Amino acid sequence: MPSLPKGLAFSLMHQAALTPAPFFDTHPQSQTNYAGATVTLAAAVRSATSLTLQWYFEGAAIPGATNTTLQLTSARPSQSGHYKMVARNAAYVAESLTAVLSVQGPADILQLSTNQNISAGQALQLQVQYVANPPASVQWRFNGVDIAGATNGTLFLPDAAEWMSGNYTLSLSNAYGVVRTAPIQVLVSPTAPTITTQPSAPSQVPDGVSLTMQVAAIGSEPLVYPVCESRCCATAAQA
Repeated sequence: MPSLPKGLAFSLMHQAALTPAPFFDTHPQSQTNYAGATVTLAAAVRSATSLTLQWYFEGAAIPGATNTTLQLTSARPSQSGHYKMVARNAAYVAESLTAVLSVQGPADILQLSTNQNISAGQALQLQVQYVANPPASVQWRFNGVDIAGATNGTLFLPDAAEWMSGNYTLSLSNAYGVVRTAPIQVLVSPTAPTITTQPSAPSQVPDGVSLTMQVAAIGSEPLVYPVCESRCCATAAQA
């Protein structure tokens, strides 16, 4: 591996020796606030040379947050988490202690499924991403009626039927109130019938002998079977 020229290596070592690491006089403080409040996180850092500053949230840089103070206006529960400042000078990188921010309030809805158009027999899956602090109780509703057992952020129905067409909403309830999503509209379209078992019969049937044939089909209910004899066709509903 090639080495640096002696002069350049000495210059860099000399610069590092003369440039102390940034030093934090004060660190951002953990705090609890309520949804809608203005939250301020601050740190004081000094360095003998020029500094660049960057705030981080859950390990990711916050765009534009490059001052000693970070201000969050109209704070939301989804902004709860871990914050820190990173300071850099010509030779060193220093990190502040981590501050934990807790924003309490009604549930904060981040994302929900779009309207769905599926065929009968297909699986229906609806999902809502949210943050709730304190935790919220969850209830899916269909056309305004609670769906029994549907009490998490994902609703999964493995075999959708036409009668399941309608509006689906999710209610999130905690000590700060109830939040409901906008309706997710679901349309379940009928599926064309498919014969799964074809009828079979002997090639000749003696006069006066009863003949029974069976056929099986799948598709949207109710299924209706045409019964044909010679050129006459009648309709028999599925038993």
